[in-house]
Amino acid sequence: MADPLLNSFIPAETESTPPSGSFSETIQSLVQVLSSDDDMEVLSAVSQLSTSLSLAPEDSYGSLPLENLMSSLVNCLNKAFPDISLYTLMSINCIFDSVANSVNTFVVCGGIPPLCAKLVNFEYIDMAEHAIKTLERLAYDHSSALLNEGVFASMINMMDFFEKNTQIKIISCAVTIASTIPSEDLLINHILPVVPVIASILQYRGSESLDMNRLGLKFFSVLGETILRISGNDLDKLKKHLESIADFGMLQNLVELVSANNEFKLPCFKLIRKLSEYSAQIVFVFHQIGGISIVNSVLSSEDPQAELPLYYLEAINLVDSLLPKNNEDIELLQYYAENGHLLGALREIIFPRILQIYEQSVNKNVRQILLNIVRKIVQFSDMSFTLQGITPTQFACFTSEVINSKSLESVRTMLLIILLMYEKIPEEIAYSFLREGISDKIMEIKSFDVVKELVEPFQCLYELLQFPTADIKKFLVKSGISSDCYIVNEIVKYNKQRTDTSNTVEGETGDNKENMFVKMCEIVHLDICNVVDAIKKKVDEFYKPEALFVGSELRNLVKELESGNVSIGFNKLRDLLNRDEGITLNEISSSGVVGTLWNCLTCDYKSNAKTCTARIQEFLQVFTGSSRNSKTFLEILSGYLVDLLKYVQHFTIMLYETAGQSNSIAALKSLSNRQRITFIYQIPDDTIYPEVAMQQQYFAAIGSFSVAAESYHIFDLFYHGIAKITCQENLEAFISAFERNNTESRSINQGQLQMARQQIKLQQLFLEHTDILLALEEKGIRSEGSEDLLQALRARKDSSQISGEGEDIEDEPHIQTTYLDSRKDSEINARNIKVKMFLGETEINKYSTIFEINSKNTNEEGLLIRFYFTLENNEEDSSQSLIINNLCQDLIKIANSTPLPTSEKVYIPICLLKLIQLLNSNITNFLSPNSILFNSISSPCTPLSPLSFVSFKLSALLGKQTSDMLATVGGMAPDWIKALPLHSPHLFNFPQRFEYFRSLAFGGGRSLYFYSQVKKVFNVRMLRQKAMVSRQGILEAGMKILSDPGLLKFGLLEFDFEGEEGTGIGPTLEFYTLLSNEIRKLDIWRDSGEKNGLFPRPLYGQDADKNISMFGFIGRLVAKALYDDRLVNLPFNKAFWKLVLNKPMTLLDLESVDGDIGRYMLELNQISKQKTQILEEHQDPDIREKHIHRIELKGVRVEDLHLTFTMPGNDNIELKPNGKNIYVSIDNIEDYILKATEKILLQNGQAKAFRRGFEKVFPIENLCVFELDELENVICGKGTEVWELDFLETVIIPAHGYTRSSNVYKNLLKLMSVFTAEERKMFLQFVTGCPRLPIGGFKSLTPPLTVVRKVPSHPGVDANKYLPSVMTCQNYLKMPDYSTYQILEKQMRYAFTEAKEAFHLS
Repeated sequence: MADPLLNSFIPAETESTPPSGSFSETIQSLVQVLSSDDDMEVLSAVSQLSTSLSLAPEDSYGSLPLENLMSSLVNCLNKAFPDISLYTLMSINCIFDSVANSVNTFVVCGGIPPLCAKLVNFEYIDMAEHAIKTLERLAYDHSSALLNEGVFASMINMMDFFEKNTQIKIISCAVTIASTIPSEDLLINHILPVVPVIASILQYRGSESLDMNRLGLKFFSVLGETILRISGNDLDKLKKHLESIADFGMLQNLVELVSANNEFKLPCFKLIRKLSEYSAQIVFVFHQIGGISIVNSVLSSEDPQAELPLYYLEAINLVDSLLPKNNEDIELLQYYAENGHLLGALREIIFPRILQIYEQSVNKNVRQILLNIVRKIVQFSDMSFTLQGITPTQFACFTSEVINSKSLESVRTMLLIILLMYEKIPEEIAYSFLREGISDKIMEIKSFDVVKELVEPFQCLYELLQFPTADIKKFLVKSGISSDCYIVNEIVKYNKQRTDTSNTVEGETGDNKENMFVKMCEIVHLDICNVVDAIKKKVDEFYKPEALFVGSELRNLVKELESGNVSIGFNKLRDLLNRDEGITLNEISSSGVVGTLWNCLTCDYKSNAKTCTARIQEFLQVFTGSSRNSKTFLEILSGYLVDLLKYVQHFTIMLYETAGQSNSIAALKSLSNRQRITFIYQIPDDTIYPEVAMQQQYFAAIGSFSVAAESYHIFDLFYHGIAKITCQENLEAFISAFERNNTESRSINQGQLQMARQQIKLQQLFLEHTDILLALEEKGIRSEGSEDLLQALRARKDSSQISGEGEDIEDEPHIQTTYLDSRKDSEINARNIKVKMFLGETEINKYSTIFEINSKNTNEEGLLIRFYFTLENNEEDSSQSLIINNLCQDLIKIANSTPLPTSEKVYIPICLLKLIQLLNSNITNFLSPNSILFNSISSPCTPLSPLSFVSFKLSALLGKQTSDMLATVGGMAPDWIKALPLHSPHLFNFPQRFEYFRSLAFGGGRSLYFYSQVKKVFNVRMLRQKAMVSRQGILEAGMKILSDPGLLKFGLLEFDFEGEEGTGIGPTLEFYTLLSNEIRKLDIWRDSGEKNGLFPRPLYGQDADKNISMFGFIGRLVAKALYDDRLVNLPFNKAFWKLVLNKPMTLLDLESVDGDIGRYMLELNQISKQKTQILEEHQDPDIREKHIHRIELKGVRVEDLHLTFTMPGNDNIELKPNGKNIYVSIDNIEDYILKATEKILLQNGQAKAFRRGFEKVFPIENLCVFELDELENVICGKGTEVWELDFLETVIIPAHGYTRSSNVYKNLLKLMSVFTAEERKMFLQFVTGCPRLPIGGFKSLTPPLTVVRKVPSHPGVDANKYLPSVMTCQNYLKMPDYSTYQILEKQMRYAFTEAKEAFHLS
């Protein structure tokens, strides 16, 4: 603040009121006073000037006499009166903020020296703060002048005098100056001396220091780049300066930041890596302060199932920078030679994680860095080193995988590693390398054809051969290839030899591109052959014949299995799996055991079911036993099969995007490009359907039509739209729906995709009501973002101008209500019409995008689509049936349906793994006391964890592919990406499958919308429609609104409650929850679903049709919730999902639906199994009869149970005609078990209705990407999460009156940590509107749960008397400042149990 004494001399009216007269005249008159010798006059004038400038509109600054004004203000800075300087600086800052080029004018007027003088010798804080603000603007272009005046050092050294906000400005200014230092002298004289002060900013002092920590990191990162620029090619100078900034504890502070906060891991590792790359001394210091232990802890902390975060990959880069670059890095080599234990420490960090890092990262650069690290560690270690944390067998497997890759750089590096290994630890690795077939694999690399395939991606480098004296750096920048690339170095060496031995002139030989490519291959081939030959000598020298034993045994057991000696083959395989050294993937692959095992288990499963079942029984009995390492043999075998997938086949992905906002927007533009499609009607040759006569007649008359539509649309839109067209008005409305105005076109270039207007136009085509306005009004729906369009339609309707006059207004799209009206007269049921479309001779998948189809188009005339009409097959699809004796055959059939070509090497391994996974998930059907197929065992066999079947490699590839929006939404992903997650979801981690589902399940603009929510670098504006509903009649309102396909397919649907203020996501989630609760109360379920999950009760009586209709609605509800990213509280029983998704159903599913009846039926099934066993063991009819009639259940004969053929629990439902009078006996017990179980389980009518309703929105097959037990979390939300105090602190944010140290915040978390499961649901319902969290838990809650202070509305009222309140639309929990934990607990529990029935903002 200005000195109050001095302020007393200023006339009161000048402090706040600008002088009268024009602004320019006022300023000119004040400027004249500024030259006065009377300081009091100057003070009065400059204070008035600062006030006038601050209140003046920005456009009035153009009339200022800038040079004269700025010159006068600079003179004022030279005056000794402190308040004159203060108001002068305030005036200067106003001018800087409003007048372009005013900064340069200030400098020309000589303003920098007096400004710096004031700051160096400031008299009070206010003046210094304004001077620092002025300095910020000068720092961008005038850093040299500021440094020469000495103000930089002064500013840094006096930071402690200022409050935090000013300190932040000072460091921001320092960052700017550090980025623009022009010379070494300025660096040495002015920057380096204050580095210790700025280094102290890196010290972590809790959450309060985060802003300063960030700026400190930015300063040193920028300074490092500046030193690199200033030093040029002088590496000694670069090293000296980097070492000078790394002193003074900076490295120590960086290491502490890494361990203190995840946010700093990436920038800290990056900064340390940049410093280490140029200085051995910095590497020494990093080791001395224990930095390597921090790297170790980071690399050890990551979930092996998850995608590797960026800071993890940067930590790997850091390890690479800590190692010598080559044999010329003398200083670092000497250091590690004298401190061998440090190289050992790096081995301990990297070697145990080689497989995980290589498998989880699909980034080629990261993989290459990993290989370089391994090569350096092996190369620079002494002869006594050993493999640490990884067995020779594992390393050999890793080696084989790298050699199988298609990367030249990786293969060449691995060959060097193999050679180094044979030179240093031959006895340790020779045996495993021979078992893994490394020798055979590297000999294959010597093939010139293999080398050509490896060199293929580097074809562009032929120019370096053709023009050997070209600027290599410039060429590499243009081609995007690293200068460290192996093939570049080989070409450079070859060119040097060529120019040294001849006088060849560029272009003289006339070699073309093909010849140059062959020459490149020859260069690489020669080099690789030399390395391979050297390895081969070592392999022969250390040959281990005993390494061939396991491979030989596998081939023997294959012969046993092929000969039908199944028991011998199974037991031999089990014994080999039980070996300490296990089996290598090479031995498995080369022996053919996988294919033989598959054939053994599945051979003739259709015609010889009994043999097939017996073999599966024996297989399970042998392999569910425990091995010496406590794992079951089934788990070990599954692990080998998972690893075999990546071993035998190189899975590829298609990446079109690179990281960065501009690339994502470019992808959005590509997908939003409009493509003209010409639809050509194909007149049917013979079949004329009366039902589509109007369509056929109309399209036969016009022949063809064209539509221009965005490339992201899927053809499903055209399939349904064309089916509704019967006249010209229909067609015009359809075509106009895809029109885009200029505003929408321009916004795409700025990363804004406006979809609302198009969606409301498309919606009118699909609404069942003939009038869109009436349809929306009847349902109480308001459409946000399309008001102008609806107003235009309403105006046309009111004025009866249906023909579309006034179309010259650009932003008023064409809407034809005649199209809607014409549907009144149409008797066509469009739901029965099917459109077939073809590109050439290939039928178009209705869920393909225009982008994808256009990429396959070879017609120069454009995208020409032939189409014709047919009718849907209205016959019901085959009903689900209960499987008891033929379960094995059904599982084999599913496993055998792998959606890959049978020629793929991976086909059989995937089939076998799928079969084992299915057997595992049904293990209780086979090996348990209640086994329905085999003899019962005393204790059930525990199924394997789902993680046993996960391939981290495939998961990483799937995650990387789905992150590429252009390839995924555009339909350009490889076929295996599209098919394998749906057929074999067990191969992929859940997070990757969930993102895959969101990326591909819905298609078109909806997928782009979900990408925008994740990437957050562009915005997709969907049509948002709000329905106003009453809390009374929730079910009726939901059925009415969700009955219309137009509302289901287009836009986001939100709900508000009548008479309540809340709006947005909170009330919407609450509506879905309340609607779900009403559905669960209906008399269509066996129970409310709390215990076993929801399952339909059998249909009977007059309500059957009504119940079927209700399940159609429930299907639409669930699909719409998924479509709009909402949650519904409908936890269906897994058996119901089996019905819906046509999965095998067995007797054991009955127990999950009704425990009592299920257990009783299983007991009866044991009687049936005893009867079957007697029939198999005895051929004599009399003996059979005798033994069968002795069978009892708990001492009671079946006949004495007095059971009739009625449904258990409901005698009114007969299982067969006259079932009430037919008693169950030992002779018909199988029939009773089957019919009773089918009557309870096979609610096919409800399942089909649910499926039909669901598919009104999107294909239900897309849910197959999830396992059955995952579907509840996907649809209902995450039901399990540990609410521990430490965890809650990381996900719940205090704000607006509360901090992490506030008692209310800490007490709330304490209370939440002791909630029961039911209390958690009520709390979440109260705060978010939904009783469960989304997938990902609290971390996925958007916005995050935030606790803010609630101020009593009446002053003086005790806060303890107020209840908590919420804003569910923002996930805000408003907490009064309760005085004790007990009061908080009482008020919170009351709030979420008693005061939850209405949504009110507060």
